[in-house]
Amino acid sequence: MSLRERKRQRTRERIQDEAFRLVRRDGFDATTIEAIAEAADVSASTVYRYFGTKEGVLLWDELELPSWELLEEELQERPPLDALLAMFERVTHLGFHVSDVEMRSRIRLIFELPQLRSAFRDALADYEREFATVITERADVGPVEARVIAVVAISTFAAVIEDWAMAPDERPFAVVAEENVLALRRVLDGE
Repeated sequence: MSLRERKRQRTRERIQDEAFRLVRRDGFDATTIEAIAEAADVSASTVYRYFGTKEGVLLWDELELPSWELLEEELQERPPLDALLAMFERVTHLGFHVSDVEMRSRIRLIFELPQLRSAFRDALADYEREFATVITERADVGPVEARVIAVVAISTFAAVIEDWAMAPDERPFAVVAEENVLALRRVLDGE
């Protein structure tokens, strides 16, 4: 990652950190893009350019770019569903820029706020379409099969996120992810 890309990444992280702090303090509806920008010491236009919406700020996934890069690698080595699951397993070990405790708190907030929960589901549907497109382009798979593979993988991902965030115990994200991926593999293998 170049110096410019690292600076952009840190700016995105700072904006998102401030957005979560403000939403917790003031509530979702009372938190504005302008307030987020001011707290993060950037212009409102920077926030809009990076994220588009307040929901976009809160749902931004710092592991998205590495996920796409890892998927490209895995698709060269494996069939599409295995590639998606392998990519997912690798991403879970990358870690977040905040602690697991903080990330769990953020994801719980996303599931607790109807506006964010709805936007999260919309984002997952977008990922399904994007993954299906990549699979169709990179693998010898038709569009219907690619869509089914993408839906299965993204649904597993969504289950992992919700299971991890809402669980009463404090298991690491990677452990919950591995349990879910192994469960899916057993189902697919007919076990």
